[in-house]
This record gives sequence, C-alpha cells and structure tokens, in this order.
Amino acid sequence: MIVVSALTDYAAFTSYRGYEIKCVEYKDGIVTDHPVKKTNKEENGFSVKFVPSQKYLGKIDITIDLVEEYFRQMSYVIPSNMNINLYTRKSEDEKFKLHKLDSQGLAADVNYMSPALEFNPVEVSFISENFDLIAAFSYDKSLDDMAVDSYCNYIHTTEGGNHEIAVQRAVCDYFTREAKNLDPNNKFEVTYDDCKKGLVMAVNCRHVNPAFEGQHKSRASNKDVLQEGRKGINDALTKYFSENNALLRKAVGYLRQIAKIRLEAHKIKGISIKKTTSFLDDASLKGFINIADRNYSGYKELLITEGISAQGAILNARNPKNQAVFIVFGVTDNVYGLPVQQMLQKETFRNLTTILGCGVGDEFDINKLKYDRIVIFTDKVCPSAW
Repeated sequence: MIVVSALTDYAAFTSYRGYEIKCVEYKDGIVTDHPVKKTNKEENGFSVKFVPSQKYLGKIDITIDLVEEYFRQMSYVIPSNMNINLYTRKSEDEKFKLHKLDSQGLAADVNYMSPALEFNPVEVSFISENFDLIAAFSYDKSLDDMAVDSYCNYIHTTEGGNHEIAVQRAVCDYFTREAKNLDPNNKFEVTYDDCKKGLVMAVNCRHVNPAFEGQHKSRASNKDVLQEGRKGINDALTKYFSENNALLRKAVGYLRQIAKIRLEAHKIKGISIKKTTSFLDDASLKGFINIADRNYSGYKELLITEGISAQGAILNARNPKNQAVFIVFGVTDNVYGLPVQQMLQKETFRNLTTILGCGVGDEFDINKLKYDRIVIFTDKVCPSAW
C-alpha cells in the first residue's frame, strides 16, 4: 500500500458486504481508514478508484480499449456466477456508459484465438486440495505451432509456466497413447510433436499458494502443478473421451493427417530440423532468447550478435516484446558452396534454420519467415565467416 500511496494522487478501496461498507482512502500520501458504515441496501463486492500521480508517472492515458481488453481476458477465468460491469465516461458532463461482461469460460478464449477450429473446444478440469487446474483446447490445422493462453489466480501468465506444461504434456501423452490403441498398425504413427502442431489451448490455475517468476508475475512456477496436474488432466481426458468416443476418433483422425504430412514431406537425408514450439524448445537452441510473449503476432525482429562481450549490451537494449536474440559463440565456419546437408551438420546453422522457420533447399519458403526484420550486430562482416 506504500507503493500505491506514492504512485497515486488519490486512491480509494471500498468493500461491500451485506449491509456494511468499509473504505480506505489514500490522498496525497495520507491514509484515511474510514470506519465501517451501515446501509439500508444489501450489496456485495469490491470497488477501486484511483488517479495516477502525474508527478512520478507522467501523463498516463488509460484508454477504454485497454480496460476492455483486460476485462475480456478476466471474463475467461472469473466464476460462472460473476459478471463485470464497467462504467465509463469521457467527461464529468457526460452520462456513464455501461460495458457489461459476463463469465465466458476458457472455451471462449480458445474460440477467440482461432476462428478455424477442427472441433468445438474440449473442456476438462482437475480439482485437488491445493489447486484447481482447468483447460480447454482444440486444433487448427493452419497453425505451425501451438497457440496458448494461460492464467494463474487471475494473473495473465504471458510466459506460461508449470500449469501450461502440465496440460500440454497431458494432452499430447493422451492422444499419442490413444492413437496407438485405436490403430496400432497404422503406418502414420502419431508422435508427441504431431500432437503439439496446431494445438490451441487455454489454461487456468487457481492455487492456494501461487508462486510466480518475473517482474510482472508473467510465469507460474508451482512444482506440485507439474506432476499432479498432469496426471489429473490425463485422468480427466480419459473420462471425457470415454463418453465422447466419436470426438476422440475425429481428433485422432486429424493427428493422423498431421503425421502423414510430416512423414511424406521432403526431408534432407540424415538431417532433422526441429521447429521451435515452446520455451522448453527455445532453451535447447544454444544462444537463442525468444521474445517474451510466444503468442505475440505483431512486428518482430531477430537480432544476431557474436560473442559474450556483445550479448550483455544487446540483451539490455532490446525490447523483449518483439525482439528475439541469437548469440553466435565464436567465428562460424565458412559454409559457402557446401551442400545443404553438410551445412546443416553445423550446430549454429542448424539452429539458425530452426529459428528463422522458412526452411532450406527445396523446402525454402520466404513467406514462412518468422521475423519482419533481421539485424546483424558484429564488429565487421567477414566473407570467410558468414
């Protein structure tokens, strides 16, 4: 509350409980703790009023669009018996305008992320003593990677965390196993990576003691969610699809198509280029630091630098929202004129090919490039090295 008082010219927090109202005000650094008031009208809820301090924060323009976007996200995770009423006006002379948002559930989030789903979102949940884990998912064949949105205790975890990993592993393990059970001799075997391709997933975790990482709590890190949640969601999937066998076969049919495409695609002999799909895959690429929000679809840049001395300055100066970094350690080999197969045996170029995403050789497609601009930061560009 000290921070709230310092950064606001005025703030008021009011709690409504039955026929009682309790308010605490912060004005010009002074706290006023008002006594509980009795009312004739029964109300329940909580309201917040605040005026940001221009002295310390400068002029702040909080637009209706920003507020509505935040409440849109919250509508996916608030309880079903709750709704959000947002009243706005541009000046004190105008009447308030009502923006009403009801609880929509995670399926609405999945529909929002993709308008071309293979089937209506599947919703499953696991309830335990320490946490609840809820998930909704479907597939979109037009996506190369996963599209994931997640929350933990009403915080939008833009960098994911153990709740995301638990659900992803449960879904992929389940479909990999069931595809084999349904047709063990099918020549198009469904793999774990096939199950991730085109997966559109929304996850919500409610934990009694949530743990977060990052300055803005952008990643959830409760370890108990990883194992217990994975098993719980797996059991929930088993129960759900035992009652919806036709949908299970439809989902497996989609994954067979993905497996077929993967197996029949032209491949460079002896080389397997893994597409980056999650922060775990990112970490396996030596020297690669991805943008903070993997679901970000706006303008993106890839900054390529060389050496340990340069990486600190680049990482401190970059904008993590839309700038990824690939650090090359040491002078690279001269691969000019080498066959593609031989070039890809070099780890640096193999990783760079994965990061760029547009393929090489006969599979090269510039339209699949993941970045709008590529910037190379080196002391000099040496023809023998690049």
